Amino acid sequence: MTRPRPSTFISRAALALAAASVAIAVAWSAVAGADAAQVASGRDVYAANCAVCHGASLSGGAGPSLRTAGLAVRYPTALRLLQYVRTNMPITAPGSLSAAEYLDATAYILDRRGVSFEGRLTEAA
Repeated sequence: MTRPRPSTFISRAALALAAASVAIAVAWSAVAGADAAQVASGRDVYAANCAVCHGASLSGGAGPSLRTAGLAVRYPTALRLLQYVRTNMPITAPGSLSAAEYLDATAYILDRRGVSFEGRLTEAA
């Protein structure tokens, strides 16, 4: 039995990683999402409740950056991200925001990450 050459193995691994990245990007971009008013409301919710840990530009601080590629890997859909945020954030008072505030903040985070979508983010997303 012959072993694959290291360059062949690396090429295949790189191809698999690229394919996975495309699949994740498609999953995030295919989500129906936020309109301009929802993003603006989300900006205010984020500034009041999230920026203290995640930074004004989502770049992190006391909490992790929300701009890393790993976010899309851990939460491949807007609904999964929303469920996590709603259940665990803000860290000092999880579940303390209204349903609309959680939706708006999630829409703002997705918009700031450059996830392309149209419409309004809802529970049905």
